[in-house]
Amino acid sequence: WFPLDKKPQGYKASYQVTGGFLLWLEVERAPGIVSKLNTAMRHKAYSPDIFKTETGLSLDELWDAYLQARAEK
Repeated sequence: WFPLDKKPQGYKASYQVTGGFLLWLEVERAPGIVSKLNTAMRHKAYSPDIFKTETGLSLDELWDAYLQARAEK
């Protein structure tokens, strides 16, 4: 698996940590979210609200869920 940074907002720690988080989001929570994020960024329309819209959780809430899911494995 990918390295893990357990700090709040650890998704900002490195590309590998963020990659693992995005993979988890794509596979476990919101298939297609990576493509939607990419499209929004390319069109200068990115907002953290995309996470709430697509998953029902904020980015920080998703990070906490990711940490919990990783701890359970």
